[in-house]
Amino acid sequence: MTAAPERTEPGARQDLVIEETGWSTYAPFEDTFLAYGIIIHNPNDAYAAEFYQLRITVRDTEGKVTGTETHYLGTIWPNETISWGTDWLSVSETVASVDFELLVDEYCWVDVAPDRAESITPLEVINQSENKKDWSLDITGEIVNNNSFDVESSIISAIFRDGDGKIIGGAMTYVDIAPKNGGTAPFQITVLYADIPYSTVELYAQMDSIQD
Repeated sequence: MTAAPERTEPGARQDLVIEETGWSTYAPFEDTFLAYGIIIHNPNDAYAAEFYQLRITVRDTEGKVTGTETHYLGTIWPNETISWGTDWLSVSETVASVDFELLVDEYCWVDVAPDRAESITPLEVINQSENKKDWSLDITGEIVNNNSFDVESSIISAIFRDGDGKIIGGAMTYVDIAPKNGGTAPFQITVLYADIPYSTVELYAQMDSIQD
């Protein structure tokens, strides 16, 4: 059975923080697509958030909506920093602005005992590599789970930055099982646009579901 913190009435807590965002457009097959990335931090010591959503709204120079999508981002634990991104949102040729909005309802918050939160060790990413193909880019590696419990589900996100350190896109994948006590699990993130002009790529591993 998946362990979940006990739900409580909302108390004093801070909102999730959008620390950084970025985006770029590309047109590999005549159609135009948006690649974007976002970094989010949970500043709370004793609250996790789950089943919250990220809404993306793309606008042209006249302020008209030319593309939108909404994603569930999974669990973000106390004091955790996560990322999310994709490279496959269809938009019009002209993108003037992209709005990033977190939708966190009251029921999304769960109480986590401080000692429990402190006992959770973030997943580690090792053996990262990049393999460019004709029409795609594969980012592979492994996650290491140094906790005393199995991680049943995790989200691995890639954030792409240009030479100035600006976010220009992102991508993600899921991993089902990462065994406890140093167990590993492999992952592969496939980016459908091989020529995204990135200088560096950062990987984030987020524990979505755990088993005590």
